[in-house]
Amino acid sequence: MVAGQTGAMAAAAERVDLVLVEIGAVLVAVPVQHVVHGLPWPQRLAPLPRRDSAACGVFEYQGQQLAMLDLARWLALGGAPRSHAYPRALIVRDAGLTVAFAVDAVRGLQKFGADAITQLSHDDNAEELFHSVARCADGDVANLLDIGRLMALARTWSADAGATAVATGASAPAAATRQRQRCALIAGRGCQIAFPVTDLMAVIDAPPLARIQSALSEGVAQWRGRHVPVTSIAKCLPALALAPVALAAPPLLAVFERDGLALGILVEQVPVIGTVAAGAAVTADDAGVSAITDDGGGLVQLVDMDALYARFPERVLSHAASIALGSPLSARLGGASTSPTNACSHIVFDAGGMASTPIDGIEAVLPLPPLAAGATHMAWRGAALALRDLRAAAGHQAPARGTVIVAQGAAAPVGFIVDAVHALVQARAGRLSRLSLPGQGVVELLSTESASGAVSYSTRDLGQLARAAN
Repeated sequence: MVAGQTGAMAAAAERVDLVLVEIGAVLVAVPVQHVVHGLPWPQRLAPLPRRDSAACGVFEYQGQQLAMLDLARWLALGGAPRSHAYPRALIVRDAGLTVAFAVDAVRGLQKFGADAITQLSHDDNAEELFHSVARCADGDVANLLDIGRLMALARTWSADAGATAVATGASAPAAATRQRQRCALIAGRGCQIAFPVTDLMAVIDAPPLARIQSALSEGVAQWRGRHVPVTSIAKCLPALALAPVALAAPPLLAVFERDGLALGILVEQVPVIGTVAAGAAVTADDAGVSAITDDGGGLVQLVDMDALYARFPERVLSHAASIALGSPLSARLGGASTSPTNACSHIVFDAGGMASTPIDGIEAVLPLPPLAAGATHMAWRGAALALRDLRAAAGHQAPARGTVIVAQGAAAPVGFIVDAVHALVQARAGRLSRLSLPGQGVVELLSTESASGAVSYSTRDLGQLARAAN
């Protein structure tokens, strides 16, 4: 890899995913696509005598012999004098070539905008490992490690079958490797919890949460101008939670996204990047969690993200193309209108037409389970939940798919079946008005903005309907 190639790739990308590690006094950033595993220092490191090399030994990983590099043998990295083994190592791969290097700590994955990457060295010196830096959100500066140069300079690596050697014309012996899945790993109760790293978008300090009553939800967070439903390990995976729910809330929010819809999970620590064996023998539970063992025999609980997302239909509230949230209405809605704003957030739903309901009194948003034809109740929280079908096809041949909005009634909750939930309009982000319509009397409207312009929804207070139903 020539000098500037990493910086050029960074500049061309909208987002750069980097794994941050500490070596002595230096913070090092490694592109996540090159990271195989962050692991404790090997228990057995055999000598690897080399006259002019950073290799400090060799160890076994998944049946493959890997070289361990100590970058301090090449570079002055500061920190205290090294009188003992490093605590950890990071395994990296490029074009089928794999090597490990010693680190003091793995901070975890962070995402950077392209404007946070700056190339500082432009000498095209193939013997230099760092030419660009990444500006971290906390103000730290990380040095971007050029993995291609590392491989070429070390000339010490293990190769997968068919891999092309770096800077030589010879091919290295092939080693049998299992297909791996890169994951974000956090500590669970007697195990590690693994999430596919492709879905992990950000790890941030936990922001204040707007309340939404639901058995699985902690609330709703603002993230990149969107409303993201938030859960926690204690609520969505209680058997794996480190501590009782009564303890202090986790300090960090991990945001996962797929198909434009996001879900936040409160976590105790920044996830580290590792891999688990794809296709390994697993035991899955009803929550979509598979129990496997890692390379050291430890227990890893691999989360099936499809199953996890299916438990949170309120993810639709986070749609990137959803209602414009938090900004004042434009002149199209009357400019300095004196119409009152919505005092609380409103859920926008489709039930034979678009409508909104105040979020106050809403207890949950659930996927509609399979029900017998004409069913008037469904099981919820150990009791029978009365249902009212608001869909256009209700009373005829109701479609099998739908969403249940549970509202608290005077005596018992009521579940309203709608076609879908589409968005959440933030409190004070819309205007309320009344309109007299022939045959319908006075209708209250909520007006706000969408990506395509001003929109209005008739308001249907499901909480009021639930209280009337009791």
